Amino acid sequence: MPDCLQICAKVAQFGHSHGSGGVTKSLMISVNMVAADVYEVVVGQRVGTNLKQGEIAITQETEHRVHMSQEYYRKLCGATTTHEWVLLNAFQFLLERELNTAILKAFDLPDIARYFPEFETEMQARLGYTAVD
Repeated sequence: MPDCLQICAKVAQFGHSHGSGGVTKSLMISVNMVAADVYEVVVGQRVGTNLKQGEIAITQETEHRVHMSQEYYRKLCGATTTHEWVLLNAFQFLLERELNTAILKAFDLPDIARYFPEFETEMQARLGYTAVD
């Protein structure tokens, strides 16, 4: 789980500290609509180590094209938040389970539930939405 969460417009940063060796991992997620129901999500992964001479950072950035229908958007959050916030949370969910380089380059958001059956329930909880049947 992230140690912190900062949102600025459509960009989120998730910071993780690993052990006491001074290694910090930071994930940046940017979401932009590029067409109706289609979003470009960019994930940057930075690993830095504090050394005597300064900090060394390695960045591995990936781009993803994600389709999210209006119907699926309403299923996940009941239209109570922005599309971008839903996608930021969906990518946080994915990044808790796999590296950004393992995430498909293009997919429909409901595809995540085929790989992770708990996705829809957990997303609704993260987004504070209780579906009414």
